[in-house]
Amino acid sequence: FASSIACLVAQIAIFLLDFYFTRGFASRLYKEHEKMENVISAAETIAETLSRFDLERAQAVLNDSPLPPPLHSAFCNILNNLHRYRPYLPEAVFDEIQHTGAHFLDVPTPGLETGKAALVFTDIQGST
Repeated sequence: FASSIACLVAQIAIFLLDFYFTRGFASRLYKEHEKMENVISAAETIAETLSRFDLERAQAVLNDSPLPPPLHSAFCNILNNLHRYRPYLPEAVFDEIQHTGAHFLDVPTPGLETGKAALVFTDIQGST
């Protein structure tokens, strides 16, 4: 009878020690998971606002975001490039995107039916 009580006490001790040692790891892992969810959500919001050329909102989200430095820097570069390219694009493009949320625009093609066109950004200076 004494050996079964000793065995039970040993099993309880092992269980409690395991809980004690893994509790810190589990709580740090939960915090890291929550942090990554916030980063992904912020990146998704920034990408979505940039796709609609809502540069002011993208800048506001970027300023308040918990993004890691490399990702923050990349989004800042994209935002700066879009600010520089914006004057060269027709205003009708922005009206269509902001009013309908469209990513593709119906554009008249001379001599053909109305087709689809996508917005394409290129590095004009780097390609010359």
